Amino acid sequence: MDIKVIHAKRSALKLPKDEVVYLDRTIGKSKLANQWTHLPVGRTKAQFQTKTVQEAVQCYEQWLKDTVNSEVNKSDKPIGSSLRVLFTLGLRLHAQGKTLHLACWCKDELYTKQYDHVCHCDVIKRVLLARFKKQSQT
Repeated sequence: MDIKVIHAKRSALKLPKDEVVYLDRTIGKSKLANQWTHLPVGRTKAQFQTKTVQEAVQCYEQWLKDTVNSEVNKSDKPIGSSLRVLFTLGLRLHAQGKTLHLACWCKDELYTKQYDHVCHCDVIKRVLLARFKKQSQT
């Protein structure tokens, strides 16, 4: 499975829409939105401020792990369902020889810039690739 993290404007507009999933900070649009930021809270749609980008991503990663674990015995699993939808889309694109693109505002693996940095899409990418590897081994 091939997954790339792309910038929502620099790259996403140039790719087929069926290969791009936008994962911005808007909770209503994405259950997988990152609610932590290193920027002042009023400048973004995030709810919580951290000191660094790395800390914001670590908080998101811990939240994702905790949320998925807490959904194990629940019938309503919005985060797990969102990950399953992405995983299924990634498998479909993989079977077609295509790439799943996760679009955000933080970075761009297609057209890198010096100010690009790690983001919550990297966390989601790791989760999906680990699941793909695990499924491939069975």
